Amino acid sequence: MANIVGNNMSDLITTFNKYVKENEALAIEAFQELRRKTEEEDLLNINNKIPIFPRPGLIQTDHLNKLAQDTETILNIITTIPERIFNHNIKEMCSHVGLSDQHYELVKQTYGANDGLMSRCDLFFEADHSYKFLEFNVDSSVGGLEIAAVNRVMEGIELYKSWNLNNDWKYDDPLKNLISLIHHRVSEKNMENKLVTVAVIDWHTYIDGYIWSLNLIKEYLIEAGYNVIVCSQKDVELKDGYLCYQDQIIDVVYRVFLSDDALENPREIQPILDAYKENNLILLSGIHTELYSNKTIFALLSDPKYKDYYSEKEQEVIHRCIPWTRVLEDTATTYEGREVNLINFIVENQSDLVLKPALGYGGQSVTLGWNSSKEEWQKKVFSTLQSKERFIVQKRVVPVEEEMPKLDENGISFENVMLNWGIYVFDGRFSGSMLRGLTTTDHGIINAAQGASMTCVFYRD
Repeated sequence: MANIVGNNMSDLITTFNKYVKENEALAIEAFQELRRKTEEEDLLNINNKIPIFPRPGLIQTDHLNKLAQDTETILNIITTIPERIFNHNIKEMCSHVGLSDQHYELVKQTYGANDGLMSRCDLFFEADHSYKFLEFNVDSSVGGLEIAAVNRVMEGIELYKSWNLNNDWKYDDPLKNLISLIHHRVSEKNMENKLVTVAVIDWHTYIDGYIWSLNLIKEYLIEAGYNVIVCSQKDVELKDGYLCYQDQIIDVVYRVFLSDDALENPREIQPILDAYKENNLILLSGIHTELYSNKTIFALLSDPKYKDYYSEKEQEVIHRCIPWTRVLEDTATTYEGREVNLINFIVENQSDLVLKPALGYGGQSVTLGWNSSKEEWQKKVFSTLQSKERFIVQKRVVPVEEEMPKLDENGISFENVMLNWGIYVFDGRFSGSMLRGLTTTDHGIINAAQGASMTCVFYRD
């Protein structure tokens, strides 16, 4: 069953771009104002300022609901894989997905607590208007939560208002939904009638680069009535079973750092884990969520040898949403129903494939077959095959190209871009969306760390 979301989106984009062309003077003024407010309000200054596309993502509510439903379904499948396939044997699963024994020692300390998970799915829309998920980040460190700041700025600019943006277009604020998630967890612990202290904890080596984002989160939490501390893992300690910052007892930890960071010195996060295990701390998205973010998970969804672990309805969603994915190893497998030798297939079909590390972040160590020479590709395949690091190979998902307006010295012009949709799901429910993109001439990995621009999303009935 094909999706028709992209077709309706194309109509909305065409309408917006036409309005920009017909009202160029107003558009120039609007894009200048957007640029000025970006500077004044320091928008998206996340470890270096991220450029903002002047056109938001536009989608109909029913289509966004369908997208959200698929995202929620895939997340539910992913978080139950340890039970379905590995019978809760987390050590075996860690070995399968390439996590070290050291990582396992961290993961096992929070495994089983899936209440209040935070996640973001990244996906491409294809030319036939279907969509495919590229990866699923299940962690409290999911990026881009600040994107609603761009929605609010656009709402106040005349071009967007005159295009009827204020009247019937809506958006979801991921940070407000984060607050709702915290409210829910606090309520579950019967802590509503006290001043709750939330610690926003990032890793000491890069906390300064994300201070804009961390302070914005702090503002939301203070407005919601919480006492808030922004600190690094080095600033907290365990006292009588409670996690403390100086003399303050911490009730909730919003962990911004990755579990990979903790491998640098696992003892530094032990106070957090010990307070959690004493039931004296709410920890949003435990360390074990690294299992769900691991890219090997997509091979467990895609490979037909695992299909009996999923219902027919789940298999239909997997087939529509998950691209062909395999763990990189010298073995026989299937591709579109025919048996192939995986390594030979990878070597012969590099233009249709991408290699990704199972534990990679920010596009690091990803090799795009279509951007590599034959020699480079083969060298990468065989060197990776001999390494201890786990990699996956995935079928290329070709995103539909979209026209994006831009302001330059000659006025308004348009460029073709590729857009990566980020869909947030908190506590099992859709919680917002955002876009990242590159021009089609860049042919690169669409990630803020790789120089991508970002924009917000509006939807309407």
